[in-house]
Parts: sequence; C-alpha cells; structure tokens
Amino acid sequence: MERNGKKVIFEIETYYKQNKIIRFIVASSFLGTDSIVIIYSDQKDVWDGKKRAQATNYLGKILNSILLKPVKITSFFAETPSDLKKKLLIDDFV
Repeated sequence: MERNGKKVIFEIETYYKQNKIIRFIVASSFLGTDSIVIIYSDQKDVWDGKKRAQATNYLGKILNSILLKPVKITSFFAETPSDLKKKLLIDDFV
C-alpha cells in the first residue's frame, strides 16, 4: 500500500522462518519500500508471537546496517482478530 507518498508492505506470518524473513526484508529494500509491517499470530510452538516479533525487529536492525536503503520494520503479534484491529489503527507505520 502507499501511505503519505511512501510504500508500506504488510506480511502476515504464523511461524518464524528466519531465511524467509531475511529474503522479505532484502527484497523490500530493493523494491524501494519505506516500511514493512510483519504481523505474527500468537500460535504457540517453540516461540510465541511476542518472541517472533522481537526476533524480527532484532534481525531488521542487523540487516538495515548493511542495506543500501534501510527499511523501517514494525513487527508485532496479535492474539485475536479484535487485537489485530486495534494494533492496525496505530498510525506510525511510516
């Protein structure tokens, strides 16, 4: 989506697959994306949604230090559809 003249990409994930997240961030940078929002479900296996979001934010900091065009990464988790709606109303993605 485009918001305030900037490109924002949304991704919804269930599991944390680091190689997929890395490809997604790098590809978004090459596409000229300004911001990425990654939403995790709170499905529990080895990690819960909060751990996945924290890991993604940390990975984003590492990748942004080497990318020519850093991408703002917002990563969070939602336990329920209503929780997701509340978090998507936050206007700080870009």
